[in-house]
Amino acid sequence: MKGIEASLLKRSQEVFMRKLFSGFLVALGLISVSAWSAPTVQVKGGQTSVEISEGLIEALAECQVDRIKPGQVKPGGERLRLPVAGGAIDLDSLHGEVEHRGGITLSCSGGENQVSLENFRLESLPVDEATPGVPVITTLASVNDSVMGRIAFLTPGGEDFEVVVKGGTVQLRQATLVLTADAVSFLLANLGLDLSALDVIGESSSRLNVRMEKSADDDSPGNGLAKGKDKEKPHNKSDDDDDDDDDDDDDDDEVEED
Repeated sequence: MKGIEASLLKRSQEVFMRKLFSGFLVALGLISVSAWSAPTVQVKGGQTSVEISEGLIEALAECQVDRIKPGQVKPGGERLRLPVAGGAIDLDSLHGEVEHRGGITLSCSGGENQVSLENFRLESLPVDEATPGVPVITTLASVNDSVMGRIAFLTPGGEDFEVVVKGGTVQLRQATLVLTADAVSFLLANLGLDLSALDVIGESSSRLNVRMEKSADDDSPGNGLAKGKDKEKPHNKSDDDDDDDDDDDDDDDEVEED
């Protein structure tokens, strides 16, 4: 195997466990962005699970929390699950974007508004070659079905953040989550919900199913395809069916825990 496939296969035979602090060596300027360079892989599915903190559950006691499909809210509100829609991620630096489907709606007693939070996006993008970005989770926010815009909603709040690369999956484990100042202001203004005193609102774990991209060497003579003749290759419908089956399975699988 050549190019990206060979590189990814090598990583699939290892299990990476490292702290979030180590990943932020880039942000501190101790390691350059180029030093972390690795093939960027496509994210084709997966799931993120958020275990809600006791403090947040107590704060939402007078509020109604409902899911936006295909997201799932465990009875009692202790856990939220969101399927991964796609994205792209660098296996070393973890720069990239991961899109989610579904979300939640919130309405609190004594208030007239209903807030919707959906299509959560995990973003970790470098500002430029010398300035990496800081991970943030954004969400598309609506009030009474009127879209207000995409806001920065959550950030990782702790140093313990495990990254496991195994086979065709990337697992992000034990990431404590903290509300941003924008999120606190938004919830207070639209729901009268004051969460400014909460240190942590939950802990998330994600499983990302990644897809290996073909390298340029795959078009070289001898691989069974004449270069430039791909358009004449008969379309195999069974291949599409297999891909659909894989995507369906992604919604049902849970994040692995040791």
